Amino acid sequence: METGLGSIFFTKQYKINQIYNINCLELMKNIRDNSIELIFADPPYNLSGSNFKMKFKKSGGADLNTNKGQWDHYGDIEFEEFTRKWLTECFRILKPNGSIWVAGSYHNIYLTGYLMKKLGFEILNEILWHKSDATPNLSCTRFVADHENFIWARKGKGNIFNYDIMKKLNDGKQMRSIWTRGKTAGGKRIHPTQKPEWLLERIVMATSKTKNIVFDPFMGSGTTAVVAKKYGRKYLGSELDRDYFKKAIERINQTTCQNII
Repeated sequence: METGLGSIFFTKQYKINQIYNINCLELMKNIRDNSIELIFADPPYNLSGSNFKMKFKKSGGADLNTNKGQWDHYGDIEFEEFTRKWLTECFRILKPNGSIWVAGSYHNIYLTGYLMKKLGFEILNEILWHKSDATPNLSCTRFVADHENFIWARKGKGNIFNYDIMKKLNDGKQMRSIWTRGKTAGGKRIHPTQKPEWLLERIVMATSKTKNIVFDPFMGSGTTAVVAKKYGRKYLGSELDRDYFKKAIERINQTTCQNII
């Protein structure tokens, strides 16, 4: 665990290779300017307001519920202001040659992209995760939403892109912007919006190097930290929900560095 680098990165006594059970804005305001090489953010999508529930015949008639929890409830104006605040902090703490990835759906990704451009980020790609095991449309009134969006952007010039590694992972071909794989591929789901490890592995390996700091303001079940630790990166993040925070700590503590890429 890094203990001697605190004064370089923080205005208070926080540590690298830790996650904190606090609001992301509280943590970020204590991170110094231009400190972080890579940010991955999977913020609340603000989809829980409908509280729609339904039982459908899949996997033994499982119940589906759009209500993810209190952390996913915002009014429209409140949600926009919150998004603006945490993106502003991300821009400040990101290194000039750093990258940021932000996850979203069609409900919020356009607002996110607009705010990112207004703040000064340059959008490099939109990646679509096509889910081969997507949840059916519960209302049967529209098409099945079988993908999630990821905006990859940079703060300035000279960002990292490990082209050869991505090509190697794709059988010698250029990696494309639509990634198809199931939600459950790569481990047990702990959090309702948990991203699979394979997805974070691509992001971390594509846009960071060993010993870089990977920051996640919405750590959830800890996947970002797990992948960072596994591939020789440093990690830092926050998770406001106490239960998910504890589960994330357990996952991180069970992870060892396996590959230095």
